[in-house]
Amino acid sequence: MAKINLTASRLAEFRCPEGKSQAFLWDSTAPGLGIRATPRGASAYIFQSEYQGRTLRMTIGGITARSIAEARVKARELQAMVDDGRDPRLVKAEIIAADTAKRERNRVEAVTVAVAWAEYIHARREMWGDRHYRDHIAKSKAGGTASARGTRGRGVTIEGPLYVFMAMRLSSLDAATIEAWAQREGKVRPTAARLAW
Repeated sequence: MAKINLTASRLAEFRCPEGKSQAFLWDSTAPGLGIRATPRGASAYIFQSEYQGRTLRMTIGGITARSIAEARVKARELQAMVDDGRDPRLVKAEIIAADTAKRERNRVEAVTVAVAWAEYIHARREMWGDRHYRDHIAKSKAGGTASARGTRGRGVTIEGPLYVFMAMRLSSLDAATIEAWAQREGKVRPTAARLAW
């Protein structure tokens, strides 16, 4: 495997020869760094080394995404992992998995009680009668609409007993919060609170 000093002009000129599925150009400066060109004209930085007696090759990125200097730094990092007995492919997979798990945790933590409540009601709708379904909707409704019933003499509806939770993140809903709610609601409207519980 012949090696040359990679330069911007050499990258621009390097092409995959006709009739081949891929071609490589190896850097003389950073061990394991190379360029792979395909018949479609796509070129990418690659890293190649030997890991546990087998050839290890991975793509670093397109030649337009990184400079030669950045690709050399990355190749050295990958070679250091191999030298330490770590498979860079597994390290990369672990980083991706951790990032995916973090995004999922953030997504779940951002879910409000209102979103979870709506999904719960929707999922259970077919098992409930109309009255039971309407009761669940009413338990979480905001107050303030004109009505002669359910207003406690105010002329407007009062909020459902569960409405206080709707804007909260589901992840922040804990036993202490629910217990404090039950104490408050139990004094004002014990039956509605018990049903909402």
